[in-house]
Amino acid sequence: MRKIATIVLVLLMCCCRTVSADSYRNYILAGPDMRQIDMRGEHSLLVCAANLEYYLVRNFGTGVGPDNQKEHDTQRTKTRKALSLINADIYGLCEIEQGTAALQEICADLNAAHKERNYTWVNTSATETGGDAIVTAFVYDTKKVLPLGSRARDVSSGVKERKYLQCFKELATEESFVFSMNHFKAYSDQNVARVAEANALNSEYDSYKKYCREEDLLIMGDLNCHRGDEPISILLDDGTRTDLHRYFHADSSYSYYYQGRYDYIDHAICNVTLLPQITGMQAFHCNSRESYRCEYQYGDTTLFRYSDHDPILVGLRLSSSAINELTVLNYGADIHIHNGEGGFVRIYDMNGNLVYSRTLESNDELIVPNEEIPMMHSGCYVMHVYHNGQNNIRKYIRP
Repeated sequence: MRKIATIVLVLLMCCCRTVSADSYRNYILAGPDMRQIDMRGEHSLLVCAANLEYYLVRNFGTGVGPDNQKEHDTQRTKTRKALSLINADIYGLCEIEQGTAALQEICADLNAAHKERNYTWVNTSATETGGDAIVTAFVYDTKKVLPLGSRARDVSSGVKERKYLQCFKELATEESFVFSMNHFKAYSDQNVARVAEANALNSEYDSYKKYCREEDLLIMGDLNCHRGDEPISILLDDGTRTDLHRYFHADSSYSYYYQGRYDYIDHAICNVTLLPQITGMQAFHCNSRESYRCEYQYGDTTLFRYSDHDPILVGLRLSSSAINELTVLNYGADIHIHNGEGGFVRIYDMNGNLVYSRTLESNDELIVPNEEIPMMHSGCYVMHVYHNGQNNIRKYIRP
């Protein structure tokens, strides 16, 4: 019990810990925070989803992205520094222009920064044509993963070449997952378009998973939706999938700043079979906390504000045995606990006082605090779920 109490106390301290404005740049320059990436064990794969804010290599001065070669050179330097520092095994990238030409440049920069790796890109209809459209793409290290098939699966609803599914196999374990990288219609456009894109993504996944014989799904990208919007509800599939921002960080996560509001429109959503294989996630705040835009126009060559969106990082530890691990989900106030029969759940307030305790009687438990513990006030708590040697200790926000 002393060990559990110590863990709870540490988590309580972490709930309250913030990085000061004076030190956050040094915090970012130290690289991804492994305390967030490895919250549930050490990852073997790191996945990064990043919006590059109109990455151009030619045809400058179109009104978006760099206006000339000098501005591009600055944009390239900033992007290289950011992506190289992240050092992911797989990158899903939005707002790539000129297809293959841009990806050649990005891969060359990553390979120069990491001699031990061999980055290349997955073929898509956009990279094969090499046009000037704004597209989405996958970059991956051939020494870590292998893509299935000759090209990524295009989700053709709405704007083309901006939503793809790609199954990747980890070479070390021969385990696979489906990576869905997306760039939905802009928020200023009608919501009906993003609803159609979300429905099309679900439909395409249902077909693609049969082709690649893989259920595990990770949905990421700039969805141009806030967490309560209808397209996100569609992607959460009636609660069978998990919003990783909320799962790991409750209501504290953000990736974007607009009109005085911090929020996330860059999402990370997984299905129930992949969730036990996810070690953690981080919104890497190298962009949203900066107060300027299009910094490459002013000659700044630091990695900060290489884009207007923060990259989202997800750690994976792929394993076929992980599907039986203890899993805890909560959307709003309700708590779902899977594979915990015979264990217990305990909830502590921020002073470490036990406010709720219950034995888990099945492998599919639903706790509705509004009915079971109506006197528990709104606020931040620590939830400890235990089963057969497995501890799941996490923040719990009571709305």
